[in-house]
Amino acid sequence: MAKSKLPFMDNVIIFTTGASGSSVLAGILATQGYYVGDKTAQLDFNTYENEKLVTLDMELLYLSGYRHRDANNLPPPDTEKLQELHNIIDVEKYLEFIQECDANRPWLWKDPRFAFTVHFWKHLMDFKDVRFIIITREFAQAYAGLILKRKVYMRPNQYKKILENYHMSIEKFLRGYTLSPVFRIQFENLLFYPEKTIEELNRFLGTSLSLRDVTSVYKGAMGKRRYSKRHYLLAVAAYIIKKNIYKDVVRFPRSI
Repeated sequence: MAKSKLPFMDNVIIFTTGASGSSVLAGILATQGYYVGDKTAQLDFNTYENEKLVTLDMELLYLSGYRHRDANNLPPPDTEKLQELHNIIDVEKYLEFIQECDANRPWLWKDPRFAFTVHFWKHLMDFKDVRFIIITREFAQAYAGLILKRKVYMRPNQYKKILENYHMSIEKFLRGYTLSPVFRIQFENLLFYPEKTIEELNRFLGTSLSLRDVTSVYKGAMGKRRYSKRHYLLAVAAYIIKKNIYKDVVRFPRSI
């Protein structure tokens, strides 16, 4: 059950590449009363992503000339074209969404696409009452999850480039907001050092998270990686089999 909202808490934006453990983190923070929308986007789990934000971000990508629902393409979405949109399109519905969230503050935004669409949103809001969290994951863990769980088959070096593009876009944005607080977290630290990580999050956000909040959301084993080295090797093998036998792998740039 979500705790009572604390009116003095800042809003939170989680920057994520996807497959980073961000849904676990967002779910943990949601126990503190952050508004994540009346309806959240669902995969085979709750992403804790405001469904309206996801829809708006997909529209922004499309309007910028990018023709995929996610941002996992080579080349990535064009941040300059996204930035220019605020002078081209009617921004009323985007402003209305911000107002809706502000009426339910503190709010939490999370959507992998936001790593790119933030270059549009920054023209509609000043982020003075927002705290940024950047969550990452060990590459072998992210890649194993991409292949074994999400069934998206690409070479490890292709996936590394996609992740690099996400972070280049995030850092490009943050260079213009040097005074805004930023907290960087690797998902494995939450699993192996939960008490320390929770303490750091509480100091950064002014929350009162506990280990119980973590285990109420994350159902995996604490103190243990989700995927082993064997899983990573299986993921690489699965890609090779798909590529050489079934000819069913992601090819970049992806077809529309």
